[in-house]
Amino acid sequence: MRLPSTTCSRCARFCLVGWWSICWWAVAVEVGAADSLSEGRDRFQRGDYAGCIAVATESQGAMNLDLQLLRVRALMVTGSYDQAALAAYQQSQRWYPNVEALMLAHDALTQIGQLNVARTLLDHIAEIGQNTPIESWRTNNRVAFGRAMLLRGEEPKRVLDLYFTAATKQDPTYLPAYLAAGELALSKSDY
Repeated sequence: MRLPSTTCSRCARFCLVGWWSICWWAVAVEVGAADSLSEGRDRFQRGDYAGCIAVATESQGAMNLDLQLLRVRALMVTGSYDQAALAAYQQSQRWYPNVEALMLAHDALTQIGQLNVARTLLDHIAEIGQNTPIESWRTNNRVAFGRAMLLRGEEPKRVLDLYFTAATKQDPTYLPAYLAAGELALSKSDY
């Protein structure tokens, strides 16, 4: 059975209007999340950690991992390690596989003495590394994975080459990759 042509044109118009409405909504959400991220970073850098947490909490439904991880960092700075560990773990599940979020959860758990759970997270990160081609990872996950491998006893030179140096080549502006390499050098008294 064939629908009348007037129905098809109405359906087509409705679909087109609906599609454009969804596109505009997505753009508006993304712009709002970008504004929140900018404001959150500004507050974090100024030391207004409570304000940073508030901005990120208000935007918690937004699909912005960087903003939510900034919230986790602010929670850790203020000593709210329980909340930070939970928030980081939730983000790692929401954006699977997110090694950076898992490492933040590990760091928070270590601070509150949950060493067995933190060690389990390191094992989980290693499993993710075995099942996911590292070439497809974002720079932040590469650096976090390198940190995890160091904590698991991986050869430092290998970690430096495979993760930290590769991350600086992938994104030469990503400061945490240089910091991780510097921390590794200092821990080995390699100035």
